[in-house]
Amino acid sequence: MFNTNDSYKIAEWIKEQLQNSFDIEFRDLQYNGMLIHFMYITSVCDIKIIQKNIILPFFEMKNLAEYRNYLISYPNSLESKEPPLVLNRILHGSVAVFLENNILMFDAKDFLESPIAESMIETVIQGPKDAFREKLDTNMNLIRQRYHRKTLKIESQVLGMGKIPAALLYDQSLADYKILEQLKNRLEKLKEEYDKSIPQLHKFLMREDSPVFPTILLTDRPDRVINAIYEGKIILVVEGFPFAMVLPSVFFDFISSMEDVYQVPVVGRFLTILRYFAIFITISLPGLYVGITSYNPELFRFQLAISISGNRVTVPYPSFVEIIMMLVMTELLNEASSRLPKVVGPAATTVGGLIIGQAAAEAGIISNIMVIIVSAVAISNFILPVLSMNFAIRLMKYPILILSIFFGLNGVVVGIIALIFYLSGMRSFGKPYLQLFSKKVYKPISNK
Repeated sequence: MFNTNDSYKIAEWIKEQLQNSFDIEFRDLQYNGMLIHFMYITSVCDIKIIQKNIILPFFEMKNLAEYRNYLISYPNSLESKEPPLVLNRILHGSVAVFLENNILMFDAKDFLESPIAESMIETVIQGPKDAFREKLDTNMNLIRQRYHRKTLKIESQVLGMGKIPAALLYDQSLADYKILEQLKNRLEKLKEEYDKSIPQLHKFLMREDSPVFPTILLTDRPDRVINAIYEGKIILVVEGFPFAMVLPSVFFDFISSMEDVYQVPVVGRFLTILRYFAIFITISLPGLYVGITSYNPELFRFQLAISISGNRVTVPYPSFVEIIMMLVMTELLNEASSRLPKVVGPAATTVGGLIIGQAAAEAGIISNIMVIIVSAVAISNFILPVLSMNFAIRLMKYPILILSIFFGLNGVVVGIIALIFYLSGMRSFGKPYLQLFSKKVYKPISNK
């Protein structure tokens, strides 16, 4: 293309690549027989940093060699003559200073970031309240403040075609090197295939594992990340994404909460059992209702069977139509609560659900027992602490409900057994997905 020894020709090439961007600034500085060019993106860089650390020192130097030594000694500076690398650093917030035979890149990124705030996704009563932010250095600071072991290793990564900065964290004495190698192989594929937004990154990484259940845990809690590192897991933190990716992540990781860690052991185990019971209710209760009322009403006690039959006398639809209508309405209310403004969201959906349920029961469209069933399913689903598992469990109740429509209680039993077999066959970076309470034996990286 051109001789890379000529820094000015490289500057012209970069200007051609970015000629359609109005926020590209290309300036010349001349003083005491010295001439330099520098280039940066005004919408990404901090002008005060450029003025203080690049422009003013130039007029204080005696020659270009002294100025070059000053720039190269500054933290995060880099010297290179590779045009693609220079272009990439400019796009990520660096100032490129073009000397006669040198190109120096000086970090001047102006990252607009919200202050450290309370975690809004995984809330706990006891424990730290701070959450990750969008800036990678801020997230590294939150982790370093809590994890002080010398075996902690942080590797720099560049992800995808967009050259997204990221960090890979793990404890050399605890993590499994086979999982680390598998993750690095997937990250290598990112550089060739991945060109989408950051939030879709975790879906690309776990696309080989499961289309429904998550195998990578996303968390915005630094204390949860620290707990995962102590368990031998590997953490991926990406610039511009306020969540850390924890892997491998098995089913138990999505059911547990940091509240279990801060409570006494007996209370923590009780809360965990309660969540498993809630999962069973969410998945099976709609199917059990249809299977029993339509196929095996003799399983109820006589008084309860008479009460349910009396409530359903005025209902014009079969039980499966009734429950599908109410489940769909519940899903609509859930989505509405997440889209409405925070001030009116919870009140509007709660009042709306009560009004719709009461009005439908009084009109004879649904039975009173149906309101109880749907309410129990909705409340049980909200007990799960991780949002991605919440969605997966919400989805799984529909196949089991469909099986109960055609096969009754036999369909519910077969559906639950099939789900357990499916989860048993899943792997998260080679680890069994239903590895709940078995002892974790990792081969440390330091012993490789």
